[in-house]
Amino acid sequence: MRARWVAAAFAGAGAAALSIAACVYDIPPLANVDAGHDGGDATDDTDAAMFDESVVTLATGQANAFEIAVDSTNVYWTTTQADGSVMKCAISGCDDAPTAIATNQEFPWGIALDDAGGIYWTNGGASDAATGAVMRCDIAACAGGPTVVASSQAHPGGIALDSTRVYWANSGLDGGGSIESCPLVGCDADGGVAFASSVDEGFGYVALDSTYVYWSGLGDVYACGKGGCDAATTLGSGEHDVDSLVAAGGGAYWTVWKISPTTDNRTALLSCPAAGCASPNVIAAQPGGDELWGLALDSTNAYWSDIATQSIMTCAVAACTPTVVTKHFGYYLAVDSTSVYWTNYADGAIMRTPK
Repeated sequence: MRARWVAAAFAGAGAAALSIAACVYDIPPLANVDAGHDGGDATDDTDAAMFDESVVTLATGQANAFEIAVDSTNVYWTTTQADGSVMKCAISGCDDAPTAIATNQEFPWGIALDDAGGIYWTNGGASDAATGAVMRCDIAACAGGPTVVASSQAHPGGIALDSTRVYWANSGLDGGGSIESCPLVGCDADGGVAFASSVDEGFGYVALDSTYVYWSGLGDVYACGKGGCDAATTLGSGEHDVDSLVAAGGGAYWTVWKISPTTDNRTALLSCPAAGCASPNVIAAQPGGDELWGLALDSTNAYWSDIATQSIMTCAVAACTPTVVTKHFGYYLAVDSTSVYWTNYADGAIMRTPK
């Protein structure tokens, strides 16, 4: 199952500018390198971690572990199922006993942190009705239950915050989606204000910098100033399935399943400045048509998960030569100053390794 409601990784404001030469890399799949300690499934992160002493398993048993975020104290994630949860674990470890911030959430997906000790997430809701919601809770004190920021949303997924507002992507009920926004303290009774909408394409990801809002459809990426615009700038179009979106360096970075479904079988990491580009920069591309998925950036490097090779990859933003951080299967990523964190949706594991 390909998930459509997914959240953007948030990048620091100091990321480098988007001027990068394309780099194609080809590394063998994990199965050809290490079949696992007991010869089992190569996607088993908890087993594969036995071969890499730098990799720490923070939590196991997290069914459908999905989007992830990190601050100076904890790592946070959602478990995407009908009775899903929002979880946390200290970045130093929690003895495989993570804390539930909120439980009984209906398909929680995207996750984001504010600067005042709050955590926000989207609940995707039912597949055939606008039962989704945007939720908030104090990380340190959520015993009374989360606050509903916006209700009656049509499959919200990607979520991002600035200092005053929350933005999220509704994929919609019949293909058409919207980008919604309201103050961090909550929306009026009629829900969020539609920042952008579409009648023919659902939206999945949203990301912010100080000036622009970025969002993605099934294969397109757009930008618009936070003050609004008559027409959004198209940063990329025609790619097959955008799988992550990050705002950094005055533009957007994103991963796609295929650069073009008809002419190019490479999965790729792409970028484009907010003002637009003739065509997106191909930062890194993996032949074979399998997926680059999760994406995160720090001030110098991009980090991504490569589904085909079951690897966490990195390269310098200014001059991309992809290298393997670790040979592990990952979905969504987050980074802090020292480490890369990821979820393994299939195995229900939360992992950490030094950069």
